[in-house]
Amino acid sequence: MLKVRCSDLPRLAKCQAAPHIQTLEIRSTSDAADIGTEVAFLNAEYRRHGTIGQPSNDEVGFLAASCRKAWDEFKHLFTEPHIEEGMSGTVTGVQLTGTPDAWSPGVVWDDKTGRIEADCLWQLMGYAWLASIAAKDHPLAEWTLVAVDARTGSYRTWKKSEIDIYNELRNLFIKIVDWQDKYSTGDHCYFCPVAHACPAQMALVKSTAATLLPDVIQTVNALPPAKCVDLYRQMNMLEKRISEAKAALKLRVTTTGALAADDGMELAIVEESRDEIDALKAWPVLTAYLKEAELAGCVKILKGALMSAVADKAERGQKKAAKENLMVEIEAIGAVETSKIEKMVLRKKEGAK
Repeated sequence: MLKVRCSDLPRLAKCQAAPHIQTLEIRSTSDAADIGTEVAFLNAEYRRHGTIGQPSNDEVGFLAASCRKAWDEFKHLFTEPHIEEGMSGTVTGVQLTGTPDAWSPGVVWDDKTGRIEADCLWQLMGYAWLASIAAKDHPLAEWTLVAVDARTGSYRTWKKSEIDIYNELRNLFIKIVDWQDKYSTGDHCYFCPVAHACPAQMALVKSTAATLLPDVIQTVNALPPAKCVDLYRQMNMLEKRISEAKAALKLRVTTTGALAADDGMELAIVEESRDEIDALKAWPVLTAYLKEAELAGCVKILKGALMSAVADKAERGQKKAAKENLMVEIEAIGAVETSKIEKMVLRKKEGAK
């Protein structure tokens, strides 16, 4: 039986190949994913016990607070709240599993620490269908689906009848079960856990590498705008493949030892030592050697760590004001220098649907 996660449904709605590719799944981790995991833990504790946990950094604290505010607006809908409970069910030859952030008969909830994409509706419908099985003693005609954008504090809601949810999932699962070697590539490939073994991805990687082999500047300048965007997407996938290959090589060298080449070189694991000075312990010694102005040139103040320290010291309900007041004071004496950077991003074109 094919197994699918609710979180995979947005990707599977675009390409149904992944469940049929028999290989080791690689689900990449990242700083963003780690932040999402910590925010989910803090949110669950708040919803279960009403406790506000201590975040590891400012970003996590901001995102968790944003989710709490949204939850407080909607919690009256959760008459029988189920928080972070894993569920599973089977339909049309597919076993679906998922763990919604929260659900109650008639409503499911998902916190998004990244952007809310329109196709996240698939994930929410998966949760709602699993919840409808668990809530079989409460037959419902309609479900409210809520996705919260933790970065903006906004949210999106959908109303879906239970029969529509079942039919849409059933139609998708039929496509998954009846899949016949048809691949659809796109941004969704970046998050696919079997992309490293996907024939379509292998072909794209080869094609991208071939595109970059001639004069790169001339090649890029000759491409139409739409092809440049395609190339950018493909290069992101190529970078991911290279990163995964390097990780695999490092694991092999770590496990089996150095790998020798024919030219006298070898791949090996080496250790590097880096000293880290404890500022509090070293401060009396440092000030004996250096004057304030001399020492200031050796010290870099991290804004995030500074804001966290100020917030920790402030009374509950005064944390935001304490941080804002501090910034006003240090900006007033010219102690804040703002720099700007330029970076290339792939974003939704203004006015595009």
